[in-house]
Amino acid sequence: MKKYNNKNLIINCDDLGLKKSLNDAVLKGFNEGVLTQASLIANGEYFEDAINRVIPNCPQIAIGVHLNTYEGKSLTDCPLLTDKNGNFKLSFVQTLLKSFDRTFLEQIETEWETQINKVISAGIKPTHIDSHVHYHSIP
Repeated sequence: MKKYNNKNLIINCDDLGLKKSLNDAVLKGFNEGVLTQASLIANGEYFEDAINRVIPNCPQIAIGVHLNTYEGKSLTDCPLLTDKNGNFKLSFVQTLLKSFDRTFLEQIETEWETQINKVISAGIKPTHIDSHVHYHSIP
């Protein structure tokens, strides 16, 4: 496979840490010269795998935080966002409709801050921040 070395072209893979297959895809994509960066989900089931196996084997890959309040378990107590088991429960539209509620927004802020801090605490200096399913585009 041809390696791409254009420093002006950024190819990002979302969902690093969500599933083993996605972690494998990031590892392969970076090592084949296709990917330049990846966005890491702090509450992903395979977060530790990404930290311990993928990122160390991808020298110079740029890692960002992929903020998530859509799927999986929350890292904080945020009952307006989660079901009784702590799993995120709201769709994009449901989140949009609740985005004018101050308490709701505070719970999102706390969750996202916790996710950012978890990535930083794992020794990653994030180069960018984006969000799962484009939740960052909600005002």
